Amino acid sequence: MKAQMPGISAAGTLARYFSLRFLIAMLAMFAICCVLIFFVDFIEMLRRAGNYDSDVSGFLLAWMTLLRLPSFSELTLPFAVLIGTVGIFLMLSRSSELVVVRAAGVSVWQFMLPAMIVAFLLGIVFVTLYNPLAASARAEAERLYAKAFDREDTLLKTKNAGAWLREDGADGPSVLHATRSSNQGLELTGVTVFQYAPDESPTERIEARKAILKDGRWELEDAWVSAVGGEPTLYKHYLLSTYLTPTQVRDTLGTEYSISFWDLPNFIEIAERAGLPATQYRVQYQLLAVAAFLCS
Repeated sequence: MKAQMPGISAAGTLARYFSLRFLIAMLAMFAICCVLIFFVDFIEMLRRAGNYDSDVSGFLLAWMTLLRLPSFSELTLPFAVLIGTVGIFLMLSRSSELVVVRAAGVSVWQFMLPAMIVAFLLGIVFVTLYNPLAASARAEAERLYAKAFDREDTLLKTKNAGAWLREDGADGPSVLHATRSSNQGLELTGVTVFQYAPDESPTERIEARKAILKDGRWELEDAWVSAVGGEPTLYKHYLLSTYLTPTQVRDTLGTEYSISFWDLPNFIEIAERAGLPATQYRVQYQLLAVAAFLCS
């Protein structure tokens, strides 16, 4: 049997030692960031509860804060990696360990490489595994928040004048206006729809008391339908086709932090087909895509 070369064995041991030290320092800094974020966000939740005159329990506020924590904390990963790396280098320098390895002929790249590899792998783990869990927890936190504070959670960009949505369906494009929305954007009230033919020519105007999103359609209640050149007709129930589905709205149409890295491409396509702005989601996807390189 060939004897293992002492130089190779020592280099491997040194790489593992530095890698472990770097990993512990990065995770420790990340944990500190998580603790700080939790307390700051919990104070913000208490402030909101006071502003809304809500009787939400402290336990529920703490639980919502905990669910929101992963989506906020993942933003601090590059910072945690940077500060953790600087901190461990200072510790190694003060303990003269860097002086010893440099005196032993170890190059700068040899003790820098473990830090870069650890940071890169940590970034990949966070994007592929941690981010989907964080997005799922954030979506649940937003659902609890809307229920606890009775705030409207909507897929639409609302303003004082209501909300507007341009979307496509099997019957052609349409522009929809609603005075308010609820149930995570699945139910709209005070609905006005301007329906167009595939060639963009107007076909009808619809005024409805309520609209509920189902698979492939909006179900309008108490709808007055006015075709071009025709008299308004009242329908107790009226169906309007759409490419949006309840699952897509509930699972993806929230803040960009409630959408996982794997779901973002599909959501961006759906949002653009429905006429929704998707710029912030593109930015989020690009940031996550390069997270591993940002860390290293």
